[in-house]
Amino acid sequence: MKLNNKRGEVMVDTLVKFLVVTVFLLTLIEFYALFMRYQNVSYTARRLTRAIEVSGTTEGIDGDFSNLVSMTNLDGASYSIDAPYFDSSGKIQLRDTFTVEVRFTYYLNVFSPSFGPPVRLPINMTARVGGMSEVFHKSP
Repeated sequence: MKLNNKRGEVMVDTLVKFLVVTVFLLTLIEFYALFMRYQNVSYTARRLTRAIEVSGTTEGIDGDFSNLVSMTNLDGASYSIDAPYFDSSGKIQLRDTFTVEVRFTYYLNVFSPSFGPPVRLPINMTARVGGMSEVFHKSP
């Protein structure tokens, strides 16, 4: 049996190509959001590091971190500071180096079925930025 009727073949081929291109574009958009979140995590770490460098202390960094988290929409982010403190008040001596680490978990939506919760892939993001204190603290 020979098939001579090929009507609609181009339409099916075009539909498949359209679906592939649409899925590809939606994936690009989702990965763009992922990269923008990592850029925000990195920006937050750099800003915290610079604030500590200029002030020479970690006092008040919680407020700066809260402002940066609300500004960059990183709800659930956390940070830690690894530094040789000058005294118990959180001061860092001139030219002492320290590291600020900001952590955030981004949930990439893989599949969103209509009958249940979305399938999400957790992606842990960490940005570490080193700095050096620019303030000299006198001994009491």
